[in-house]
Amino acid sequence: LQLAQALGASPSEVGILRWADVTTVIYQIGLEATKFPGFSLEVEVTTREDPSAPFQLPSPPAACVTSPPPLPQFPLPAYPPDSYLPVYPSMDPPAYPATYPATYPATYPPAYPPAYPPIDPPVDPPTEDPRDVLLATVAAVTVDADVVLGVDVFATWRMGIAAAGSFEELPYNATNSEVQEAIRNLVGYAPGSFAGSTRGERVGGYIAHQWTFEWPWDKGNSVPELLVGPGPETPPGHRVTSMLLTNASTPITGLLEVGQGESCDTVELDLTQDTPTFIAEKLARLQGLSGQPLKVWKSGDDRAGYDITVHFDPVATPGNLPMMRVTSLEGVTGNNLRAQFTLQSNGSTNIFLGPIPTELLRLPVSTPNTLGVQINSIPTACTSPDGPGSCTFAYDEGSTPSITSLSTTTLQFESATTAELTITGEGFNADPSLNRVMLDATPCNITAASTTSITCFITDKTPGGTRELSVYVDNLGFAAPNNQEVQVKTAFVSDVSPKVLHANGESAQYSTFTMVMVVGKGFDPNCTRNVLSIGGQTCGIVACSTSSITALFPGNGTSADNLDVTVMVMDKRGEVRDMYTLADSGVHQREDEVTSIAALLSPSQVSGAGTTLMLQLSPNASANSVVGLGLWPDLDPEMLDGGIWESYSGLLKFRGDDLYASEDAVMDSSPSLPNAVYRPVVFMEDGTTLVYTAPITARTAITSLSPAAGSIGGRTMLTIAGTGFSEVPDENVVVIGVPTSTTFLNGVILCDVTEASATQLTCVTRPHLAAQASANDPMARNTMPAPTPPGDVQVVLCDAGLNDVLKFECWSDSENGRSACEASVCTFEYADSLTPKVGSISPARALVGQEVTIS
Repeated sequence: LQLAQALGASPSEVGILRWADVTTVIYQIGLEATKFPGFSLEVEVTTREDPSAPFQLPSPPAACVTSPPPLPQFPLPAYPPDSYLPVYPSMDPPAYPATYPATYPATYPPAYPPAYPPIDPPVDPPTEDPRDVLLATVAAVTVDADVVLGVDVFATWRMGIAAAGSFEELPYNATNSEVQEAIRNLVGYAPGSFAGSTRGERVGGYIAHQWTFEWPWDKGNSVPELLVGPGPETPPGHRVTSMLLTNASTPITGLLEVGQGESCDTVELDLTQDTPTFIAEKLARLQGLSGQPLKVWKSGDDRAGYDITVHFDPVATPGNLPMMRVTSLEGVTGNNLRAQFTLQSNGSTNIFLGPIPTELLRLPVSTPNTLGVQINSIPTACTSPDGPGSCTFAYDEGSTPSITSLSTTTLQFESATTAELTITGEGFNADPSLNRVMLDATPCNITAASTTSITCFITDKTPGGTRELSVYVDNLGFAAPNNQEVQVKTAFVSDVSPKVLHANGESAQYSTFTMVMVVGKGFDPNCTRNVLSIGGQTCGIVACSTSSITALFPGNGTSADNLDVTVMVMDKRGEVRDMYTLADSGVHQREDEVTSIAALLSPSQVSGAGTTLMLQLSPNASANSVVGLGLWPDLDPEMLDGGIWESYSGLLKFRGDDLYASEDAVMDSSPSLPNAVYRPVVFMEDGTTLVYTAPITARTAITSLSPAAGSIGGRTMLTIAGTGFSEVPDENVVVIGVPTSTTFLNGVILCDVTEASATQLTCVTRPHLAAQASANDPMARNTMPAPTPPGDVQVVLCDAGLNDVLKFECWSDSENGRSACEASVCTFEYADSLTPKVGSISPARALVGQEVTIS
């Protein structure tokens, strides 16, 4: 616009092409040929400093010496120390980004019509950019002015690999995901960062589409050459170009040579291999450093460069030290290398000299074992009239109670509720209340006591495992030795149900796991510390308490009788603290003569809006004995070997009791389901619970959404395509993310569904009129139209007939099924540019039939 105004031309008579890399911006300008014949202008803007100029290390000292000059000696001043320590970072991070993906692109200028002078972008891209910029590929399809005028023009373009016979064909306005997928199909992997102008960019009277991306940095220069060209339906006068801006930069590796001050001594630091400890050891070899640095920090990598910070020891090397310097970069590989030391802070020789405070000293005493007491941090002296000896304390063996033996070192409960322990020794109190016996933190209740024995008991609520015994006698203290250990065994199994378990023969495609309930005591309420095995097979524990364990029995394919039931209780280190085996359990494993789930008759891929679950039972089972069906999420059979679930009731997604049963099959309907993999569960009349491992996948997803923006005033028809929607419109709740305000406290706004099928929804947006509560508007009633950034669109599956409040409650419940986004973008924004606006109405009052003008 400014150029047209300066030249006396209209904006439509000016065409400008902009081309840029990291160092240069070029504007190529063309004017309408009949009015401005022969006019062509190119403006180039470059950086003031040439980035390709090689980095120069500082000159070495004029004369190298064999040893550093002596450091000056200064008198020690008597003022408080400052906080400065000599700290030298070994090198700054690279002055420019150093990353290494090789990539494609550039820019794709639009083809100018014949009336304009031809303007071409620079043809020869630099083979290597000295500043290690990321490489990028730009592809563009240019269409003529018909697009600007709104005429439907269709064009395609092709992209392929040099020396390969395959290619991908794309529309001129391909989305970013379409271009990315085409590149993945051609080269076998996705590009790195990606940007595209799917709506096109205005260049004069034309529109250009371009896509810019970077190859993954670890591919280096081994990326293939992408070729682009017009497709069979590209109209004449349109063109497609691609360009490689720059090659991949070289990783920074090798040996950096450094020295110090005027000394010629140097050491080599391996940038990739040396740890901070190795760097400190190498720097200690330099003259002038008496010992290793106090601390070395190293950060960075071979893409972004390395930063090494050195903190010298203020005691071993006090004061200011000669400056460290980089002496050679010849052993380092990389592009446009730069390395230097900078001073972070000076050293100091300041120390503080003064009297030692009294609180750091002890007062002299004349008697050993005199007690030391401080009052308000001030030491006190013994001034007892009985003499210094009255302020002493000594450990006396004659005053120490002792333990000589225990009646048992293993307390086994089994079916009993208490276990008795007798402690024999000396120095106990005959009054039971003046003795205290503990097994770790559990008291042992004393029933009898004398000066030589104590009898006590513990209950079966005591945690099992090795417990340390301690005996405390009032006015004397703890008995010796105080490290006596007692084994407490409280684990016990009293019953297992059901008694017949499914063996899961090899002929079955899927397994039927039997839910087993083990009743007893001494179990750990933390499920991760219990291990249950039946017949030598580890069961997956799904719930537990101190008296019961619920687990899944996987079966091993063979029939067996009287399986051993073993419970192991582990400590926090994973060691067995207690174990019990029920040998004659009466539990049997059967391959055929047991109720099982034979097959899943309903589909394995279901809608998140709910499904009909239908299962076929084994021939010996009666469908009428089934009292409920359910779904259990994410049950992986391989996780059963030690697999742990938090809560059986919490994992069960639903339990349906509205059953339909035939001779050998049962059926029930589920509510909406969150996206997940589920396993069927059958509840039998005799209390048996069966879990089938056939997977059922529930999925609700959005695959496309249009339009992506609409009026702030609402009433935009939003079309959502996907899978897993409910065919009842009122059971689909569509929410759009908006900025949080007093009006929209949840940060979402509803979109009212008008039509619904399993694969497509249509909803009407509501107006976005928002306000924040303030002193002038405490109820936030002064709402105003407000544009929004793109907000996530989500479909939540709810009950029909809900009002707005209940719809928000359904949306907030994570247990309800909701959509995943499988499109490139699943957002909608309220856009000011798409909102019609009324500027005036004339006249303000009118009679019936009178014309009114709205502008």
